[in-house]
Amino acid sequence: MLCSAPRRPPLHAPEAPVVKAQTESSVTLGWSPPPAGDRPAAIEGYLVEKKRLGAYTWSRCHEDEWVTTPELTVAGVAEEGEFQFRVSAVNSFGQSPYLEFPGTVHLGNLSSP
Repeated sequence: MLCSAPRRPPLHAPEAPVVKAQTESSVTLGWSPPPAGDRPAAIEGYLVEKKRLGAYTWSRCHEDEWVTTPELTVAGVAEEGEFQFRVSAVNSFGQSPYLEFPGTVHLGNLSSP
């Protein structure tokens, strides 16, 4: 008798959030996949969101449905300000809880034409 894996989203958020690089108008974020021990299905990608400090609404940082690697460079932010970021792992059954990156990141195209 074969046991099939439970069909459910990842139980745990990604781990080890880090700001890998930063310029005036971009930030490169990195993280590690959730622990593999209880992973119900393979991770297909990650959903990365940002919001301005003090705002209530999170918005996606990428055009694709999700990013496939545990790293993303966020650039082209329309307004200058302090931003918060979070990431969630995605599989075919849904998404994990979010992991918020510690602190805030100052972004804004200071040298706009």
